[in-house]
Amino acid sequence: MQCQCIVPEEWRPVVGYEGWYEVSNRGRVKRVNGANNARISRVLRPIQHAKGYLQVCLSVSSRRRMCRIHRLVAKAFLLSSQKPQVNHIDGLKWHNCVINLEWATATEDAEHAVRLGLKRRPIGQTNPCSKLNDERVREIRLLYDGTRVCRQVLAGRFRICEALVQRVAYRRAWGHVE
Repeated sequence: MQCQCIVPEEWRPVVGYEGWYEVSNRGRVKRVNGANNARISRVLRPIQHAKGYLQVCLSVSSRRRMCRIHRLVAKAFLLSSQKPQVNHIDGLKWHNCVINLEWATATEDAEHAVRLGLKRRPIGQTNPCSKLNDERVREIRLLYDGTRVCRQVLAGRFRICEALVQRVAYRRAWGHVE
């Protein structure tokens, strides 16, 4: 898909491939220097990466490298940043126009995806940082409900803090588990 931006197209050298390739603010990439009968000023046809991002193959001196277009646009047009990832503001991975891109941290990128509804926030045992699973939550509730076992003992047994034991028991945490 092509960017439908109304801004005039501007071309800048691809960082690391200066003199060989240029990228536009609309997310198109073209070759500007040809070797071995390569066509000059030809706009490259992007292919879709397995994760949905558009990428092109850049080659210089028989070395080929697949590069994601949104990263090429960001490096050429956005101010350099300490943030390592490029975020698509509208959430569309094929929309590589410079006005749709921003630098972001991994956390900012993940929160943005949740806000747009592209990803769900991991809850329960789907959260990679979780110390509990559904079965252990049920066991905590069973043991705590009858006050047969105090919070300290349960916290030590399951290697969690006492506050989490109480939140699990009163369904303030892990409320999705019956």
